Amino acid sequence: MRLALFAASALLVAGTAQAEGFAVFNQSSFARAAALPVLGGPPVLAAGESQARLSLDWVSEYYERQTGSEALTLDAESQRLALSYRRGFGGSIVSVDGWEWGVELPLVSSGGGLLDSWIEDWHDFFGLPNGGREQAPQDRYRIRYERDGRLVLDLDQGKTGLGDARLSLGAALGEQWVLRAMLQLPTGDADRLTGGHTGGALWTDYSLALGETQRARLTLSAGVSAADTGGPLGGQQEPVAGLAGAALSLPLFWGVEGLTQFNFHTALYRNSGLEPLDGPSGQLAFGLRLPWSGGAFTLGMQEDVVVNTSPDFSLHFGLSFGRSAGE
Repeated sequence: MRLALFAASALLVAGTAQAEGFAVFNQSSFARAAALPVLGGPPVLAAGESQARLSLDWVSEYYERQTGSEALTLDAESQRLALSYRRGFGGSIVSVDGWEWGVELPLVSSGGGLLDSWIEDWHDFFGLPNGGREQAPQDRYRIRYERDGRLVLDLDQGKTGLGDARLSLGAALGEQWVLRAMLQLPTGDADRLTGGHTGGALWTDYSLALGETQRARLTLSAGVSAADTGGPLGGQQEPVAGLAGAALSLPLFWGVEGLTQFNFHTALYRNSGLEPLDGPSGQLAFGLRLPWSGGAFTLGMQEDVVVNTSPDFSLHFGLSFGRSAGE
């Protein structure tokens, strides 16, 4: 709670015309079975304009609990390095003012990592709970799930490989509304929790200016995602999930913008008494963006505010470059 108040107070002291949040979503090992999109994305590019982005999400998750019929150990660290490209095309069609298409290729690496002690110190500094992390072996990779006396999943070694590739389409509906769609391709490995699920999402972003100067920007998002229910936990996976989000961007100093963003989705699994499987998820991200002509650098941190339903700590780095039409 103190961390959330600290982030909000740091950002509300300032006022950008850029309606864009972080390119983040729930990066937990179990959430890779879903088709969760990036909410609050940048404005649709004009015809002929293009932008490339390289992003890195470094996450750490820990959860260990046993109920009467279930036992779950979730102790992992992963990095998702994604290269994406989007390009504007076409022109006004009926009420659509502009279109863009995009593609993303992610590389996912999971393992024991090296962030455990640093995260424990971070949580202690802000008075946040470690959830028992300090009692577990340092920098361990272990994902084990038992249900009704049956071993459903047992992984003790991470993997590096392709995640699920994504294709996207965006349509600008006036100056404030963007309708977006995403198709996810099963290029990951479902058995090793790096993806492997066909899916898609449909959502809308609504952006508005705030304050007397109209320089602050708020983006609200809502939609739905769906994915096939294969893999080790396919029998418990929800095929459809609801999505919602809010992103606030504010100018701070020397062209730097402050960002804070909240993403929410409904439960991705059912018939479980364990939060990582059978609970809605909410993540709060906050950080900075340094924009320049055609691109930007972003740096952010993300915490799970609906505890134990997403990684309890995430770092996000993003670097984008753009080209104008005719270049």
